[in-house]
Amino acid sequence: MKKRKGSLINLRNKIAAMHIYEFYQSIIKLASLDISQKWIEKEGDLLRNFIKWFGLKWSKEVKYFYCSKCKKIMLPNLRVRLRNNRFKHISITCPNCGSHKRIRLSKK
Repeated sequence: MKKRKGSLINLRNKIAAMHIYEFYQSIIKLASLDISQKWIEKEGDLLRNFIKWFGLKWSKEVKYFYCSKCKKIMLPNLRVRLRNNRFKHISITCPNCGSHKRIRLSKK
């Protein structure tokens, strides 16, 4: 019995998604060890290229900490504020270009 091509692609994407998540976790660990910022940005660019190459969707955890303006990684321990004026959201400011990203919190 032949395997379908679609099942092999799905398996490849699942394995790639696991490796990308582990790679993201290793970048977070590097940031906590005070490794130079240039090295962490280089690893973040490599992670972005892996996601584009495999054609995967960005997971929420990875997508929240990428700046859509300058395409650099923003580490989770940098300048995060919780605002409650218009709607409850978390405001993340990019340290490189100063753009803001707002993550809306659900009403649960």
